[in-house]
Amino acid sequence: MAEFSQRVEQIENSKDELIEAFVADHGRRPTGVEIVRLRQQATIATRPAKTDRSLSEMTDDWRRRAGNLEAGYANEAWVTSLLNRNDLPLLSAGDLAEPILEDAARVVAAAVAEKRTPTDETTSSTRPTVSSTESGSPAPTSASRWRNGSPTSPWAPL
Repeated sequence: MAEFSQRVEQIENSKDELIEAFVADHGRRPTGVEIVRLRQQATIATRPAKTDRSLSEMTDDWRRRAGNLEAGYANEAWVTSLLNRNDLPLLSAGDLAEPILEDAARVVAAAVAEKRTPTDETTSSTRPTVSSTESGSPAPTSASRWRNGSPTSPWAPL
């Protein structure tokens, strides 16, 4: 996984250096909010310059990098070996009690808020929160009866 997570490692290393400099300058550890801002600075500071590469070139590069990690497995054989490894029944939102869904939603929202930087695009996991905030209408409390709607009407019943 480290082969494909190089950017995260660069950002974390830069953030750690910024935290060390902050401690040296201020004589204390930064607060949570200050750490988020330092991580945002690290994200921008470590961003590589854009390069014009075709999808074919990028795919070839990804395949080469993945090939270095195969440890003797052929790609297709490895993927096939993963097929049907889960013998547990699949779950849907209807299989879970409302408090469990609400707790899961809180955990996801907190995790997204903690990792979100100003340069991230809004993802489908953050859209309900962002939409309800921007529209002024609160997000519905029942995740099993509502879905994210259009930009003009953020919530729609299922």
